Amino acid sequence: MGEIITQIELSYRGKLSDSHILDFYDSSHALIGLQRSISIVAHFVINREIITQSNALKGAKLYALPVEPGSWKIAALLSSVIYTTGTAATDTPLGHIFHSTYDYVISSAIGAHVDYDKSIGQLIEEMEVSGTNSKDFEKNRIDSMIEKCETSIKDMHRPIIYSETANNG
Repeated sequence: MGEIITQIELSYRGKLSDSHILDFYDSSHALIGLQRSISIVAHFVINREIITQSNALKGAKLYALPVEPGSWKIAALLSSVIYTTGTAATDTPLGHIFHSTYDYVISSAIGAHVDYDKSIGQLIEEMEVSGTNSKDFEKNRIDSMIEKCETSIKDMHRPIIYSETANNG
């Protein structure tokens, strides 16, 4: 395994999830949605290419950690052989690019920013207001990546929306 870029957790709260129970079908789709959206964003950040199949991820690996005992929480580790100087926290260049790009995908898909200091999504919004363009992160390419992730993001919310076995995630 290469160096760890980031760890992302998927968890649910409320209703049956508080008793560590989720609808099986919805939870399996939620896990696939998490894996797919992380893979698409990671491939874009590392390779500057948009993939449509999550198994086409190059330059990184995505691993699942065991479900946390007594909860409905699972962690995913994104690992890359390209990044070799240590774990990429949000205050490192690679960690910031990954987290910011993922934030933009999430904010564009559901209308809320992930809680980081300042994301690419916020920067792009500021650039649109000022009428400038970004050379490094072309909005139309990121928008195309968002389209590839929308169904996956909806799937991550299946336990809340469809089976209603959780209130929030």
